[in-house]
Amino acid sequence: MPPYGYGVHAGPIADLLNAYGIPAKAYKGYTLEQIKTQIAAGKPVVGNMVGGVPYVYTDKKGNQTIVAAYEHVVTCPFKPS
Repeated sequence: MPPYGYGVHAGPIADLLNAYGIPAKAYKGYTLEQIKTQIAAGKPVVGNMVGGVPYVYTDKKGNQTIVAAYEHVVTCPFKPS
């Protein structure tokens, strides 16, 4: 957890993929069925599968962001065969 190493949320991942010419969008609140539909359509999914404990973190400059302890994600890059 900040101020130590931390991960990244879906929005910045989508931004970076788009910068490399790979179309990507960040969504929140997908149901398991919606995730399965995306995977079945051959669309990669990066999803938060275990909810974290969110709180507002304030850095030394006063910038604030929401971080979540114990949050874990799963990446499903390809359509299952």
